[in-house]
Amino acid sequence: MEVTFFGTYDRQMFLEALQLTEKRSTLHAVLRYLALGLSLLIIGGSLYGWFTEGMNPSEIGRLLRNLITASLIGYYYFGGLIARNRSIASLFRSGPERTIQGNASLEGITIGPRDHRVTIQWVHFVSKGEKDGLFALRTVDGSVAVFHRDFFATESDWQRCRQLANQRVVEPK
Repeated sequence: MEVTFFGTYDRQMFLEALQLTEKRSTLHAVLRYLALGLSLLIIGGSLYGWFTEGMNPSEIGRLLRNLITASLIGYYYFGGLIARNRSIASLFRSGPERTIQGNASLEGITIGPRDHRVTIQWVHFVSKGEKDGLFALRTVDGSVAVFHRDFFATESDWQRCRQLANQRVVEPK
């Protein structure tokens, strides 16, 4: 049985879908915040030393090295955010909204207009997330399929699509 869907999502809905499908460990979050703290500590210490002791020509090189080091460490924190914002900006470059249409079946999700349909098999999805009428699936290559309750003709179609995804998508541990 196929479940048909059609709808339009905006940047905010897509961002929520990305956040639902991101499965990061607690260690990753702790390391990111430690990197941010270390980066801010290096920058703050360097600027404090510059303002209190003054800056002679030999100190400028040390200040620049500290700022470069802090920037590289800080990139560990901000790198994912920068990449996410770039991908969202490129996706919504053509306009403020995107349309998704297709159907869900036992084989997978088929997306696109009738003449250019692409089928993504269930084994290619590695992550799923759901919150308040929004359901998202992420593939191995990082693309995200967004489904809102309003994209389906009936409530039973919405439930059937969610049930298919919950049965077929196996998330790695």
